[in-house]
Amino acid sequence: GLITEEEGRQQSLQAEESYLNQRIQINQQKLSELKEIRANSGDEAQAKQAGEQILEIEGQIADDRLAIAQAGADARKESEKAAADERVRIETEALDKLEAASKQADQAIAASQANRITAIKQSQLEGVVSAQEAENQIQAIQTNAIAQTIAARQNELNQVQALRQAGTISAQEATSREGELVEQIAGLRQQ
Repeated sequence: GLITEEEGRQQSLQAEESYLNQRIQINQQKLSELKEIRANSGDEAQAKQAGEQILEIEGQIADDRLAIAQAGADARKESEKAAADERVRIETEALDKLEAASKQADQAIAASQANRITAIKQSQLEGVVSAQEAENQIQAIQTNAIAQTIAARQNELNQVQALRQAGTISAQEATSREGELVEQIAGLRQQ
């Protein structure tokens, strides 16, 4: 089946570590052989050459161990970045859905208000209601629309708090949104 990017990274890291560990084992075996040659050699030139090869192989082993550590650190950084990117994507998606629902609620409230006011004005033109009755009814519709908008903002505030609690959005983003919504609700209540 298909593997995720993270699984692919892990497999690649494991393959690289396996290869480097095998190379380290081979080099450690060579190192043992060279140390034995150096210790048991009666030939000074051969012992010196073995000593130089020992230093070179020890350097290769150290480089390979460093490469393993670096690959692990790089993989962790990539993994953390991928996780952070995913958190941002989830947060953005949640906030976009919340904003879309809020806009939809505002549009529904505005459309309902406009339709009801139009109907009252039509009734006034037809003489069914007086100008004073029409004005009172329109004022009641506007008051109701404000109450519906306050309820929609309160619902949005509750949803932001739920998203924060669920860890879907960051505390910083939630605090910012909550502040905006509280200000909007306060402003609507003064109307």
